[in-house]
Amino acid sequence: AYVALVAEKVAEVHKISLKEVAEKTSENVKELFGI
Repeated sequence: AYVALVAEKVAEVHKISLKEVAEKTSENVKELFGI
């Protein structure tokens, strides 16, 4: 629930699309956990 709101705010603050936030988040998780 809050994850979606936070992602929307991140996109707004950084002036990027919600899709870009999702893609970058996925990349970061994969790098962090070595997936």
